Amino acid sequence: FLLAAFFVITDPATTPLTRPARRGLALLAGIFTALLRPFVSSAEALSYALLLANGMNPWLESWLRRR
Repeated sequence: FLLAAFFVITDPATTPLTRPARRGLALLAGIFTALLRPFVSSAEALSYALLLANGMNPWLESWLRRR
């Protein structure tokens, strides 16, 4: 479970470019996992959470962009 989370969330193709966006992605993945875990199994919650967090990656990049 933890190895999958570590290797999938750090995938270079879907990792945000800025440091604040990376932290936001990790925070969103954790929140989504915690919210989904009571409804589905832990492995499914992790995969759904990572898909949702990666889908919000462009929004994170634009919202947390350094100025």
